[in-house]
Amino acid sequence: MTRAIHCLAVLLVAACAPNQHVDAPQTTSATIQAPAQPAPGAQDDTAMPFDLPKLPARSSVNTPPTDDVATRAAAQRDADITATIRKAVAEDPNLSPDAKAVQIIVDDRKVVLRGRVKTEQERMDIDAKARGASGVIEVDDRIELVP
Repeated sequence: MTRAIHCLAVLLVAACAPNQHVDAPQTTSATIQAPAQPAPGAQDDTAMPFDLPKLPARSSVNTPPTDDVATRAAAQRDADITATIRKAVAEDPNLSPDAKAVQIIVDDRKVVLRGRVKTEQERMDIDAKARGASGVIEVDDRIELVP
């Protein structure tokens, strides 16, 4: 603690001195010495009262927290469900272009279908494709019938 106060006092005097230039002492690699280690059980007087505690090291710098991994996995799963339903709808030759343009929204394995179709059969076909996709737990069919 006394070393820290001494350093602050020297800096304060140097900063307050009018128009005086303070040269740093010349040192060579031979004159630099490692700081002395305190004796076992002695109090370290260099620690400042505002020193932050040491945090445990992470096992890997690039390892994201677990909740991010779970969030990414869920987002990927929802994207896979969307792609599966979209592919099934796009490959059905019995669906009109309007039916193939129905919105497919997946969030947490719950599917919402929105859009307009020309026949009840198209609406039922799209609904069945959504319900038949692997991983889907619920389908909210909001497709409008517009003849």
